[in-house]
Amino acid sequence: MCRETKYAGDAKIGYLNKAGEWAIKPNFDVAKDFDNGYAAVRINNLWGIINTKGEWILETKYDDIKGFYPVN
Repeated sequence: MCRETKYAGDAKIGYLNKAGEWAIKPNFDVAKDFDNGYAAVRINNLWGIINTKGEWILETKYDDIKGFYPVN
C-alpha cells in the first residue's frame, strides 16, 4: 500500500492499493508507512495504529508513537 495525500481544502493522507484506488480513505493528518501490516497515523495531534483494512488497532489517544513491534 502506498501513502498519498488528497488536497481538497485541508490536505489529508490515505493509502492507495496497487490499482491506484483508495484502499484506506484520506482521513489522517500524518501517516507512516505500513510495517508488518500496521501503520501509525495521527488525527488532531493524537496518534493511533491501523491495520491494512483501516481498522483501529490502537485508538488515537497517544501524544507520540516512535516505533512499535507487533507480536503475535
